[in-house]
Order: sequence, then structure tokens, then C-alpha cells
Amino acid sequence: MSNSGRQRKARFDPQSYEATTFGTKRGGQTVSERELSDIMSFLDQSSTILEVGTGPGRITRRMAERLGAKIVGTDVDPRMVKHLAAKIRKMKSPAERPIDLVVASGQDLPFRREVFDKVVCIRVLRYLESPQKAVDGMVSSVKQGGEMILEFANILRPQSLTQLPQYLLHQESYPRLFRKKEVEDLVSSSGVRITSIRGWHMIPPKIFALIDNARVVALLSRLERILHRLLPSELMSRSIVVYAIKD
Repeated sequence: MSNSGRQRKARFDPQSYEATTFGTKRGGQTVSERELSDIMSFLDQSSTILEVGTGPGRITRRMAERLGAKIVGTDVDPRMVKHLAAKIRKMKSPAERPIDLVVASGQDLPFRREVFDKVVCIRVLRYLESPQKAVDGMVSSVKQGGEMILEFANILRPQSLTQLPQYLLHQESYPRLFRKKEVEDLVSSSGVRITSIRGWHMIPPKIFALIDNARVVALLSRLERILHRLLPSELMSRSIVVYAIKD
């Protein structure tokens, strides 16, 4: 439970979620592809992969297209699972892309201990009442030597200003925002070793999503790469992304 005692559940429309998040223009798709590239560089074909919080399946579908891995995806919203299942059925050669979908909360994963090689959790932890319980559950489900990629909404991102009144009134925010030190403590206390921490999106994705001009998108992308080289990972980034291994 949160400090305010309110149970909350984020609900999104499966049909419009990706367009709402990234838009349909060149800039938004560039942001999405950048995320997917980072995630895919972390994975390999021999893995058994758990994705916590599939949503409509942007990451799930890319993993299925590029990897021969066994994929298990969970989402708390049955509508999202049904929507993704319909998309999977339309994929080419579905027998070669084994994907199992489960309706389950990230805080109450229904899996045995140490069954997955990799865990992916993007845009989920900010919506949970107990992120610590969720991370503990993910760590439990990954094998010794297994790896995790976890994304947290960053409290130092520019968009956080819109949640400041809520934080001042209730001493909390929803969706949740995390400090880098808080993220490090939360993940490390779960019994895994952090191997890398990155920042995602120092220029807000909503700005990219407005742009359809290739030259402007390239210019903004170059500016963002410069910002990432010059600034600490937690300053201005929309997300703090943690890569960790279970020793």
C-alpha cells in the first residue's frame, strides 16, 4: 500500500497505447527504435526471457522477430494480454517464435524460482504499489548468472515538475518517480549486482513525437548524444535504466 492508502491501477487502451506514447511521426518512432535497440543488445537467442508488463507487445514482438528464444510475457491487464495474443497469432511462422502470455501483476509473479535467463521490465515499476516486492520477485525468478534490465521513471526529468504539487501534498507521486540512489539501493538489496546504469531520453520523447522531418530528428538525436556524454545519467533523463546480474 502507498502512504495514502489508495489502491491504484494504471489502465491503458491496447489499441492506442503505442501511438499515444510515441506518436506516429518519424521522431517518435526514432525514440522507440532507440529503446528497442538498447534492449535487444542485452538479449541473446539462447535465452529464456521473462518480460514483465508487456503492454500491447512492442518489445515482445521485436524479441520474437529477432530471437529464437522462449519468451514469457505478463501483464496485469487482461485486455492487453488478449490484444497481444491476437497480434502474435498473425505473426509469420508462430511455431518458431514460442511466446506464452500470462495475466499477472508484476508484484505477484506466478513462477518458480530460477527459471529464466533474462528479465525485461520497461515502463512498469512506476505504476506498482510496491516496486521492491516486484524486483524481489523478478530476482527470484531469474537463474544464477541470469541478467535483468529494469527501467525506472527518473525524478530529475523535466516532466517531474508537473507532479510537484502532488508530491508536496501527499509526500509521494503517481506514477512513481525514483532517485538514482534509491534505484541502486532497491535493486542491490534484492541480491543482484548492478553492472551498468544508463539514462534514457534527455530530450523528452514527446518533443521527438512532434517531428516528422528527418533532418530535425537527426539534429535532436545528435544533441541528445552530446547531453548524454556531458551530463550525469540521472540529470534530465526521462528514465534510469539498470542492468544487473544475479551472481
